[in-house]
Amino acid sequence: MNSLRKISLTFGILLILGSHTLTAGGISDPQKTVADFHDSLTQVLKEKSYESKLSLLLPSVPKLFAVETIARISVGRTAWALLNENEKQSFRMLTKDLIASTYAARFREYRNQRFKIVESKSLPKNRQAVKTQLFSGEAVVSLEYHLQKKDSVWQIYDIVANGVSDLSLKRAAYGKTLSESGFNGLVDDISEEIKKNAQKSL
Repeated sequence: MNSLRKISLTFGILLILGSHTLTAGGISDPQKTVADFHDSLTQVLKEKSYESKLSLLLPSVPKLFAVETIARISVGRTAWALLNENEKQSFRMLTKDLIASTYAARFREYRNQRFKIVESKSLPKNRQAVKTQLFSGEAVVSLEYHLQKKDSVWQIYDIVANGVSDLSLKRAAYGKTLSESGFNGLVDDISEEIKKNAQKSL
């Protein structure tokens, strides 16, 4: 559970996102996905209740995030191959719910923060990285979004905050839980984390 809480803290770095600024060259498709994600978060910040925030995020997550990829990589190739189709679908839904609940719990208020898209760069396997900076007072946080293209749509599969990959944290934490408690234990831990996200907003 402690490992799962550390994962939530990585999402929490995004708590203070504000308006986005585009580079002078315009906006690329991967950058548009990142900007759309930020726009969703801006709407979330305007909502008062956890339930209303969650209702905005749940339909946005599958559009902006590569949920299938996140679920598969976070569990690990070997463990994923051992799951049946019902278990895979269940874990995809759980992954979506975790992402949405984490942002719903942590995006509470806007305090004049500023989010700037710096540049995009190519990654192996025809993927893209969008480098951004988050300004909050005197603090600057580097956020790098990693995206893949599926059916002509760019989706986020990882967020690297100050050099720390959220997907790598997930894989390490989930691998430990799988070895100790099995797949059902992992599902229970993530379900508990989602419940705690709801309680944080009370």
